[in-house]
Amino acid sequence: MHQYIWGKKVIGNSLSTARIYIHRIGLIVLCAALCVVSTQRPAAANLDYVPIDVDQHATVAYSYFQIDEDAYPDASLNFESFSRHVEIIKNEEFNVVSLQDLDEDKSRKKRNASPNIAITFDTGHRSILDQAVPLLLKEKIPFAIFITPREIDQGLPYLIQWSELKKLARNPLVTIGIHNAEYKNISSYNDRSALEQSILSAISRYREVFGTSPLYYAYPYGDHDSNIAKLLRAQGIKHAFGLHSGVIYKESAPYNLPRFTMTDNYGSGQRFVDTAYNLPFPTFDPIPENTVLSTTPDSLSFSIPKAIQGSVSSLQCFHSGLGRIETEVIGEERVHIPLGELGELSGRVRVNCTINAGYDEDAERQRWRWHGILLRVNE
Repeated sequence: MHQYIWGKKVIGNSLSTARIYIHRIGLIVLCAALCVVSTQRPAAANLDYVPIDVDQHATVAYSYFQIDEDAYPDASLNFESFSRHVEIIKNEEFNVVSLQDLDEDKSRKKRNASPNIAITFDTGHRSILDQAVPLLLKEKIPFAIFITPREIDQGLPYLIQWSELKKLARNPLVTIGIHNAEYKNISSYNDRSALEQSILSAISRYREVFGTSPLYYAYPYGDHDSNIAKLLRAQGIKHAFGLHSGVIYKESAPYNLPRFTMTDNYGSGQRFVDTAYNLPFPTFDPIPENTVLSTTPDSLSFSIPKAIQGSVSSLQCFHSGLGRIETEVIGEERVHIPLGELGELSGRVRVNCTINAGYDEDAERQRWRWHGILLRVNE
């Protein structure tokens, strides 16, 4: 089993800290909660990994923004690191699936030592075309690019243009999806109607250019809203992706799928490997349901199925920047995460929860179930 530390392939075990930072031009999004992920079997732990149904065909999706753009260090991943990710994919024999494959279990491997992953790019920056696309096509790795049609129409030079996108779309390895007509967060729109019109405009322009309807959407800045999800469904969108971390499984909410983000500070080869081996943390009935809030909620909560209730004693939740949060499990199935003692929060708020899934002999590493929550408060 190969491990990757600081860009070098080594044999043996290693320790890394997994954090999530999501960035875009001029905006630093708060880091994810600290979670130690080890490939070494803990000396004091006798827990062995036992797969559950949701682990079959599970997929870890990644979101990249710019590649090797020095002007945007908080949103960019250097080309050396991106190349290392591709090297890991090949050497570790990761199964890279297209977005179309998410509904096709036969295209995704069942649980084994090599995980399923998906590669996506947000914002459609030219550096994706210049730096990442040639390498991915050379290695026959499928990927998706989410675009902002109105900004392309404006001829912004740092974006991939329509003629280039049409050429890419003819390649079976490439999927083109949409954001809104422009890359703006929900609170930037004057009202609900303006937000909906931006989405409808993006869909309409996509149809004009490609002669077909878009099937995939990514929320700008990860701002999920149930009303937006209803609109997307009505317009024929098949899947929508956020920027909260986690693992996609068969019963995942199709209009709020998680992704891990890769940037310079948090895009090392070791982090790429560690996140790829994460497992689904199935949840349902989340409160709050929407992620854009006017005030800090008193608490977060969600329910967990019977399949993982036996492991709930290892549950840990972390707030971005503030560390571990005490949690309460009510009636063995309802997880309650109090936020009141943290004071009034604002901006981007992340809470990540993990459960120890045990040591996986096949993968030769500790496995973790990961559930991420991303909120926007008071913006």
